[in-house]
Amino acid sequence: MTTAAPAPARQLSRALAGVLAVLVTTGWAANHFAAMIPVLREHEGLSRALLDGVFGIYALGLLPGLVGGGALSDRTGRAAVVLPGATIALVGTVLLLVRHDAAGLVAGRLVVGIGAGLAIGAGTAWATDLRGKVGTVLAGVALSSGFALGPFVSGLLAEFGPRPLSLPFVLSAALSAAAVTAATVWSRPAHYAAADLQPVVPGHGRSVAGALSWSLPLAPWVFACVTVAFVTFPARVASAYAGPALTGAAALLALGSGIVVQAVARRREWGPQAGTAGAVLAGLGFLLVGAG
Repeated sequence: MTTAAPAPARQLSRALAGVLAVLVTTGWAANHFAAMIPVLREHEGLSRALLDGVFGIYALGLLPGLVGGGALSDRTGRAAVVLPGATIALVGTVLLLVRHDAAGLVAGRLVVGIGAGLAIGAGTAWATDLRGKVGTVLAGVALSSGFALGPFVSGLLAEFGPRPLSLPFVLSAALSAAAVTAATVWSRPAHYAAADLQPVVPGHGRSVAGALSWSLPLAPWVFACVTVAFVTFPARVASAYAGPALTGAAALLALGSGIVVQAVARRREWGPQAGTAGAVLAGLGFLLVGAG
């Protein structure tokens, strides 16, 4: 007696779950290092300037894959870019686990950035292939959730856990390995015919160039604003309150509020004016911190 093959819809759902898991864990691996900065300062005696530079160098590795990962996956296939990219980020996490000197931290963060860029760009395209506009939204939510949860959980582990320098990296690596394995297994039987896909159809009167003309100028400021919120601002707090848990809570608040705002903005169709309002609110936030 033979077992019937899973229905195509079930195959696509499992494949999408695997892709979203990879995006969550990759975002986790990319951002949880923020909560490790105060731990590395305390236990390894590394300077704040060095650790801030280590955190930021991730962006140098991220950019090429983020820009070209989607286009590369158009030619080679989504899995051929996403799964190696997530694995590269996993390797970077392991490097950060075993090397806490300046060279090891720089190399580890750079490797994480390279892998994350490939996984994020192609992973978002993969999710879009599987569920169209819904897939694009789910990919953004999954990635932002990983960005928020990574520092929060690692901050708690580093603050209250038994091995603050190792346990957060071990957990991140384990989650990444599990997600890559799940995505590999669950996407294997899903051979996507053209009829199975739900492509994104541009809205009437909208263009990619028009969207990019609004989003690209704001993108560096969005990255800077949220990073300053959970990397720079916690460092200004009195030492009696500063620590990895505070950094993690700041990341959860900053990125979590971003997820909520995105959901509301999409539902109410606020459009590009939301970016302008966001920039104004960010400026007000900087002024409040400066005044405090």
